[in-house]
Amino acid sequence: PSIENCAMDVQMLSLWLQDTDCFLGLHDRKIYVLGICKLLEFDQLLNSIPAIREAAVQFLPKLLVIFNGLKHIYEKIHADDDDEEEGDEDDIDGDGELEDSDDEYDEAGVAYVEELEKINAINAGEIEGEDDWENDLDIFTTPVDDNPDIDEYIQFKSSFEKAKSLNPEFFALMTNSLSPEQTVQIQEVINEGLRRV
Repeated sequence: PSIENCAMDVQMLSLWLQDTDCFLGLHDRKIYVLGICKLLEFDQLLNSIPAIREAAVQFLPKLLVIFNGLKHIYEKIHADDDDEEEGDEDDIDGDGELEDSDDEYDEAGVAYVEELEKINAINAGEIEGEDDWENDLDIFTTPVDDNPDIDEYIQFKSSFEKAKSLNPEFFALMTNSLSPEQTVQIQEVINEGLRRV
């Protein structure tokens, strides 16, 4: 890469890290994680640009901020799913049996349609309850967010391990300044990546 391109990349990275708190929604936070993970996989770039090496100490603390936000969003999504399941239980007869006509439906198809309706309602801003979501960006989704093959926790675990094995010097720059609490939080993120594999 040319020196001009590197300077622009360094400026972009600097702004990216400086504005971590501006990445608010599910999509933005996933893209943040995936972007830093991709950067960690460019071994030659990490070693050749001093400004990136200087920024290394910020990578993991900033990623923890993002992962904490993701955890909060996922908890709300799962709480909404649990609320829907409780509503579905109300549709069952008093004796716990489904009505005869209920057996005729394709449950997977119905669940898929319900999920699509939920996503459409979310994207249309039709969520009820004032404390369901902090802002519209929390629930804005794109095909990247809906793709089960793109998981930010799995990607972080993979990139973190690659950086550790392929670039131990840079890995040390990233991890040596972590507090014990941050080290535990990073391990929790890695454990979540293991769980999702």
